[in-house]
Amino acid sequence: NLTSPDEYYHVEILKLPSYNLVGFLPNTLSELLYLQQMNLNTNQLRGPISAALGGLIQLQILDLHSNLLSGPIPVSLGSLHELQGMSLSNNQLTGFIPESLSSLTRLLVLNLHSNQLSGPIPVSLGNLSKLQGLGLNGNQLTGYIPESLGSLTQLQILYLFTNKLSGPIPASLENLINLKVLDLDSNKLTSAIPESLDCLKQLQILSLYSNQLTGSIPESLGALTNLISLELYANQLSGTIPASLSSLTLLQGLDVSSNQLTGSIPNTFSDLTQLQALSLNTNLLTGSIPISLGSLSQLNYLYLYSNMLTSTIPSLLRLPHIRIVQLQNNMLTGRLDNIFDPVTQGEVEMVTLNNNQLTGTVPGEIFQLNLKSFSSINNCLEGPLPITAMCNNSKLADLIMDGMSSAQSCQHKLFGSTYTLQYDIGGSLPTCLFQLPNITTLHLSGNGFTGSIPGDLQISKTLTDLSLSHNSLS
Repeated sequence: NLTSPDEYYHVEILKLPSYNLVGFLPNTLSELLYLQQMNLNTNQLRGPISAALGGLIQLQILDLHSNLLSGPIPVSLGSLHELQGMSLSNNQLTGFIPESLSSLTRLLVLNLHSNQLSGPIPVSLGNLSKLQGLGLNGNQLTGYIPESLGSLTQLQILYLFTNKLSGPIPASLENLINLKVLDLDSNKLTSAIPESLDCLKQLQILSLYSNQLTGSIPESLGALTNLISLELYANQLSGTIPASLSSLTLLQGLDVSSNQLTGSIPNTFSDLTQLQALSLNTNLLTGSIPISLGSLSQLNYLYLYSNMLTSTIPSLLRLPHIRIVQLQNNMLTGRLDNIFDPVTQGEVEMVTLNNNQLTGTVPGEIFQLNLKSFSSINNCLEGPLPITAMCNNSKLADLIMDGMSSAQSCQHKLFGSTYTLQYDIGGSLPTCLFQLPNITTLHLSGNGFTGSIPGDLQISKTLTDLSLSHNSLS
């Protein structure tokens, strides 16, 4: 609606997000000397960012995210002293982060994530004293996290994940008393988690997974009582799980899997009443599964697999919202009766019990749940199978029941020699399972099934993975 050149040059706001723009950024944009906001995000603009944009000295917002821009970030952007927000994320920018950006002392948000930027994080970014959000994640940044970032005391969000950063987590981050999100995952960080992180009282998300962190989980993390998510998995952490984590009563997700943690699961985890996901798998945990976990009424996902847990599965583990239970690769014993309740547990989708020492029969109640996947390979289970209940579950997609009585624990010493308890499931092949409308994986090998496979056997079109070996079928 501009009718004269004067009006053109006096444009203050240029907003064309998601406008299907293509081509290069025109150099003539640098002539809009009164421009305060430039928002051209989510288009298909390509080529370099013109250094001439550094002449838009009135600019307060520069938003070019989600385009196809390439080349380096112009050093001249450091001249935009009125700038409060800069977002160049989700492009194909390369090169180093310019030191000149440290001159943007009014800046509140700096988003450079999801590019191909390399080199170190400039120490001088610690001069951006008003910064509230810093996103440098998804690049190829190297070197240490600068201690100077501890000077950004107004910072609320710090995203440095998915880079190639190394060295320790700087102790100076304890000064970021307004920080709500600290995400440093998927780097090469080493050394211990600083005890002093307990100073971050406003912290809601702490994500340090997929690094090379060592030492124990600090007891002091129990002071972060606003924490909603704690992710420390895929490191080299050792020692026990601190009982102090039970103080994090707002916690919804706790993941310390794939470490070298020892000791038992704290009984006091029952205090985590808001917990929705608990991942302690792939550690060296021992002892029993605490009965107290049965009070975690909001729990959806329980991952305790690949530890050395013993004893029975708690009969109180009848959680009303549980969807996935993975307990495989432990030393769990006892029967499956009364563990699951189809009345209160209608949301259960996956149960995995492989490689334990479970005995007795498979109860039909399990298949009266909302079950899509059941796996019980290599236990000491026996027949008969609850065929009717299994074949009435139209949602069942994966049924993996190879060698359900083949565990080493089914072998006993007698007069100096070893014999195997013959707990084969036996009987004829339950052909109705082949016709389940959603079945994709059906494994029934090594269970002593006898008889013949019908020549006119009808098989569901969804079935892609079938295993019937090591039976006595003809």
